[in-house]
Amino acid sequence: MSAKEKELLRKHYLSTREYVKDSPYHIIFADEKIHHSLQVLGAGKYILKHEPAFQNRSPEFIGLAKTACILHDIGRFDEIKKLYELSLKCHSENSFVPHYDHGELGCKILQNIREYNDPRLTIAVRHHGHLIEDFYADLEYQNIQEAKLSEEIEKIIFLVRDADKIANINLLMTDNEQFKRLFFDNSPIGPFNPELLNNFFAAKTINRNQVHSRGDRILHLIAWIFDLNFKISFKYLNDCGRIQHQLNCLRQCNPDTKFQEKIENFVNSYISNVLKQ
Repeated sequence: MSAKEKELLRKHYLSTREYVKDSPYHIIFADEKIHHSLQVLGAGKYILKHEPAFQNRSPEFIGLAKTACILHDIGRFDEIKKLYELSLKCHSENSFVPHYDHGELGCKILQNIREYNDPRLTIAVRHHGHLIEDFYADLEYQNIQEAKLSEEIEKIIFLVRDADKIANINLLMTDNEQFKRLFFDNSPIGPFNPELLNNFFAAKTINRNQVHSRGDRILHLIAWIFDLNFKISFKYLNDCGRIQHQLNCLRQCNPDTKFQEKIENFVNSYISNVLKQ
């Protein structure tokens, strides 16, 4: 990966920022995505350096892995433009509503650039934000006959998914209230969704459509640990207190202290078991 990937990302960012310049919300959305993309690259480099699965890999593979990290959200900028256009029609902001699949949008962008039209990039970008089952059900991936290529695609998407989660959780540790607005503004205070709780205590990832309250949203974020692929990702989040921070945030909107204790014990036990493996 070289400076040209950063420049490509910046080109899409600046074009979007100019397009939505009269909407403070969509400007913040674009600003967060360029900031986030650089953080995902940083998290990806950390995983590449410390995770055994990425040792003794070819320079080409490592370069593609870093490119997948920096460009994983390139489709977000087209999404922001589309959401902006929709807000003009609806006279509202439609914040963080998944009207458009930014993974698919990003995949199409890369497929139209010859040097990036590589399944190790395009499939990772397409499915980095989907449930992992969607990746394994992808017909393009299923039809790959070469075992080495299939394994490399899988490892790169695992890398991007872990780095993406680490970067988002890191962002929520900052004092930037404008960026936090993108995560929480549409989540009112209210009871937990029972369906979401069932999935949470089964250590399953949570579909966004199960999020009905701010407590649900925080549990949705914490449940990302159930979808991490590398022990180094757990170790980083645990050592830096990232998950504990989200548990502390949950405590502020969960008046049931006994239930809060149950959640915290479950999460801490899960992380402890993973780190012991």
